[in-house]
Amino acid sequence: MISRGAVRSYAQTLSRDPLWLAIRNHWHPLYRTGLVASLSAVLAWIHINMPGKYPDFTVFWVASVHASAAVYDSHFLTQLQHGPPGDRPFAYPPTFLAMILPLAVLPFKAAYIVWVSFSVTAFVEAGMRLTRYAWLALFSPTLMFAAFIGQTTLLFGALAIIGLVIAKDHPQRAGIALGVAACIKPHLLLFVPVVLVMERNWRALCWTVGTGAALAVMATLLFGIEIWPSWLNSLRSFIAINERLKIDRLGLAWPWSLFAVPLFLALIGHAIRDKDVARIILAALGGGMLLSPHAVFYEVTILLVPAVAMIGLTWRSLPVLYLLAGGAASSASLLVSVVLLSIPLSRREFRDRGAVSGDRAEG
Repeated sequence: MISRGAVRSYAQTLSRDPLWLAIRNHWHPLYRTGLVASLSAVLAWIHINMPGKYPDFTVFWVASVHASAAVYDSHFLTQLQHGPPGDRPFAYPPTFLAMILPLAVLPFKAAYIVWVSFSVTAFVEAGMRLTRYAWLALFSPTLMFAAFIGQTTLLFGALAIIGLVIAKDHPQRAGIALGVAACIKPHLLLFVPVVLVMERNWRALCWTVGTGAALAVMATLLFGIEIWPSWLNSLRSFIAINERLKIDRLGLAWPWSLFAVPLFLALIGHAIRDKDVARIILAALGGGMLLSPHAVFYEVTILLVPAVAMIGLTWRSLPVLYLLAGGAASSASLLVSVVLLSIPLSRREFRDRGAVSGDRAEG
């Protein structure tokens, strides 16, 4: 039987090994990026070559190829897509349509593989700026689902997370990231301007607004001013399609959402006072989902990174594991999880958190 002393002695010897020290202290982000990108690309290739796979990404690729046509006509766009019967509209703002134009250069399967690989890698790398445990999110079935259907959740999440993480130190870059995120899913960033105002981060706020305005001007120049009323009119049919398909939303019903606003403002205020970026992200983005008119279960993926930053904080690990397992699929379960993780930390929890997760991990 191996004694504890022998195990301890081996661990000490291993800790002095040059190779181990090189891996631990000099693990270059490029190695991590290459590993995540390669694995996600291989899995995306396997997934898209399975029979009967028609991911949501199909809508983006077809819209990029036919960007000069009536992309906001649900019937027209659906006819151009392969897949099961049913409407598959493009409901994103014209700013996002301008961003995805380069996808038209690639064949469908190649574009899908690049999209999934880039989205997953960007999400993990953004998360690593917040916590060294960001890679745990890769084991969540919710993240896998969002990645393989080719949704925008991971790309949006990467931009929103990195923007909020670096907002104080690099307000210009943060504003650009948040502005681009707002041009993808503006309805999920309802509380982000509130965060910037509470922090009196006027530079980041100005860069956010300026970036969004610049992308809107670019979209107008590319597609014409008439693209905006076309998009706004298409939202009615998009909502009707979702209601017909009975797609569950994470947003709270109107009376409850009214009471949720002061709750999340208080949680954000406490997190800002404590200078706790993970809780700021949880309260701001989680509150945005719960007040959004359209947020579905896989959007919870965005909250996985700030959630795993709370790993090891006594009872708080339970809602973290619940989120990782994909349990927060309803507005009630998401509300409870976000509130439990966003309430102020005790002094002991702050000490434990510093010991477990450390400061923001270096990219």
